[in-house]
Amino acid sequence: LYKFRKSSINSFFIPMYQVFEMFLEQLFRKYFPEFEVDTQTTKQAWKKQEEIDAELSDEEKAYNIRTDILLWSKDSETVPEYLIDAKYKPRFSSADRYELGFYIHEYDTEHGFAILPVSPEDKQNNQSPTNTVITSKKHTPPIKIHIKYISNGLYMCHLK
Repeated sequence: LYKFRKSSINSFFIPMYQVFEMFLEQLFRKYFPEFEVDTQTTKQAWKKQEEIDAELSDEEKAYNIRTDILLWSKDSETVPEYLIDAKYKPRFSSADRYELGFYIHEYDTEHGFAILPVSPEDKQNNQSPTNTVITSKKHTPPIKIHIKYISNGLYMCHLK
């Protein structure tokens, strides 16, 4: 170990954002049985210019978006009841706001939810981020992004 001739330590990476998404999926499946839970849904959002399209395969022609979780009412199949974006990060950024706003626009709904874990730094400082709502009034009707925080102890215990 001290001579560095051989590596005695094997590192590994746990994609915590995927663990967080799977936890939220299971949470919604278990506690909201009245909804159809749809995860990692891909939807076409843009098409490339026609002159470029001629050179591309069908798969390359469209730019797609992929939402984390959609909750569908069992009565409606056209517009999701809830659009949820899992964010395994300490803060909801401006780029995240635009991403979720675009999802809301594409799915023709008025509300989107970003769910984030409470960060270890907040816990150390005995601070809890507050749930907030941001509204874009330029749209009719106005769209709203609900930012919700969940204790990371809750989903870590759930994984055991």
